[in-house]
Amino acid sequence: MSLMVSGALIFFIVNGLLSYLQMNDLRHSIQSMKKRQETCVVTIGKAKSGYSFKKGAIIIVALSEQNRVLDFHELVGRTVFSRTKQVSQLVGCSIQEVHEYLSNAKDFRKKAFEDALKNANRALI
Repeated sequence: MSLMVSGALIFFIVNGLLSYLQMNDLRHSIQSMKKRQETCVVTIGKAKSGYSFKKGAIIIVALSEQNRVLDFHELVGRTVFSRTKQVSQLVGCSIQEVHEYLSNAKDFRKKAFEDALKNANRALI
C-alpha cells in the first residue's frame, strides 16, 4: 500500500514539475513577443476538446495595426511534454490567409486562432 502511495506521490510531483516547465515556456514566448513587437497587439487564444484524450491548442499571435501577423506561436498537444513553436510561414500573412492555412488543420488550432482574434477585439475596445 505504501508503495502505491509513494508511486502516486512521485507521479504528482513529476507532473507538477513538467506542468511548471510548460507554463514557463509559454510565459517566455509571450514575454519575448511583447518585447520584440512594441507597436502591436499580442493576444492569446485557446481551444480544447471536451474529451481528455484529444489535442488542445494555445495560439499566441502578435497583430499589427494593418491586421498582419507579426509573430505566431502555437502550443498543440495532449501532454505536458508539448512546447511552444513559432510558425514562421504565417509571419507577414493577413488574418484571412491564416484562416485559410488553418482551415485544413484537424486539431483545434483554427478555433484557438478565432478565440485569439475575439480576445484582440476585446482588448481594442
